[in-house]
Amino acid sequence: MAEYYSAELSQKVKRGMRESRLKGNFTGGFLPYGYKKEGKKVVVDEDKAEIIRYIYSQYAQNVYVKDIITTLTKRGILNENKPFAKTPVHNILRTQKYSGILNYEGEG
Repeated sequence: MAEYYSAELSQKVKRGMRESRLKGNFTGGFLPYGYKKEGKKVVVDEDKAEIIRYIYSQYAQNVYVKDIITTLTKRGILNENKPFAKTPVHNILRTQKYSGILNYEGEG
C-alpha cells in the first residue's frame, strides 16, 4: 500500500511541477547569471543581461575568454562579488537558457 501511495504522490508532484513550468513559474533550483526571481516568475535582470550580451558579442568576434574577463574586471563588473573566472564565462557561453532553450527531463 505504501509503495502505491508513494508512486501516486510522485506522479502528482511531477504533474504539478510540469504545470508550474508551463505557466512560467519558478520551480526552484539555481538561477543562471542574468536572471532574477520576481514573485513566482523568473525574469531577465536587465543590468546583468547587458553583461551577458557583451560576453556573447565579444566571443562572436573571436576575443579570447581571458581578454573578456580582463575587460570585465577593469570595468568593475563582478560575479558574486568576485571578478569573473574562466569557468563561469564558459558556462554562460554553453548554457542553452541564454538562447531561449529551456529543457527539463526531456521536455522543451
